[in-house]
Amino acid sequence: MAPDYSAFLQQAWGSGYESDMGSLGSASNIVVGTNPPYAAADFYAFYPKFADQATIPTAVVNAFISLASASLVQARWGAETWPIAMAMFVAHYLTLYLRSDGDAQYTSPGRVAAAGLARGILVSKSAGGVSAGIQPATGLESWAAWTLTEYGIQFASMAKLVGSGPMLVW
Repeated sequence: MAPDYSAFLQQAWGSGYESDMGSLGSASNIVVGTNPPYAAADFYAFYPKFADQATIPTAVVNAFISLASASLVQARWGAETWPIAMAMFVAHYLTLYLRSDGDAQYTSPGRVAAAGLARGILVSKSAGGVSAGIQPATGLESWAAWTLTEYGIQFASMAKLVGSGPMLVW
């Protein structure tokens, strides 16, 4: 039987906020806690253009909501910004899902995906074989795939602010 890691953290650190962890908690910048429910209806209220179930199956939306909830702790993000971060996280992954699921010029999923794809600066072009090179201008070079969508860029920018601060792990 696997040990109950959550119970251990609750016993060791208390209710989930770093301030409850004493001086180590203040220095560590580690936050634990649980999230309130977040459903597809919450996401659709923020981004209604993703609500077409013919374009994106509900199971896919729910899978990305589960991923977001497992990745984003409300105690870290705060009650006011956590729902926004959840929506941007899910929208980013749904845009990448749509990008791989449809032709961006001709299908409804493609149009939704194209609207969320990141724009950038034209750094090269040619006329003879029609080519163009776009460089995202985000300052988020180390954020990899998060720079591929407008939602990811917004999320990463917000995450840099939320996650700033010292962290010490012993």
